[in-house]
Amino acid sequence: MILARRPAKLGLSINVRTERHNDEPVPALDIPLHLMISAKELNELMQEPHTADAWFETGGGELPKPFDKHLAPRKLKGKFESSAADLWFGLDQRQIGFDDCKIARVILDPQVGGMTAVILKIQTLASEKNLAVILWLDRECECELRLGELTADDVQEKLDLQIPEETPLQPKTRARRKTTQNATVN
Repeated sequence: MILARRPAKLGLSINVRTERHNDEPVPALDIPLHLMISAKELNELMQEPHTADAWFETGGGELPKPFDKHLAPRKLKGKFESSAADLWFGLDQRQIGFDDCKIARVILDPQVGGMTAVILKIQTLASEKNLAVILWLDRECECELRLGELTADDVQEKLDLQIPEETPLQPKTRARRKTTQNATVN
């Protein structure tokens, strides 16, 4: 899937970390990016032709609005492997490209008007050419994303079956606080 060139904004900070490649530590970056996608792009991203219909309430000649406005934004499970991203900054449209990156931690937040706000992380290896992105933190840019295959962990989410410490059958034991009283003598 290609999200064609569009306005975006870099986040406030970049996470610098290391990845292991053949037992060697390699510097890597998690670059936050904020952008908007259309209802058609949402359907394509979710690989479901009716996602926008389920997420947005339309009718009455009004703008589409989120159907479930009281729910938190939705986090997409998994990440898009073998992706690529291009960012353009400034008046001279300086381009910084990220080839063979991952698009991860995708959060989708439906907005009034039928668009969906997207927050994501571009995960890439640090290199001399892409470290310049640090100079553009918290600034407007343009982006184009080429999303690879969505991969998710095949591990079933585990349920927390432990008995909580405080139940009617097992009252929680609390350490007693020492109280001191200041007595005044007349």
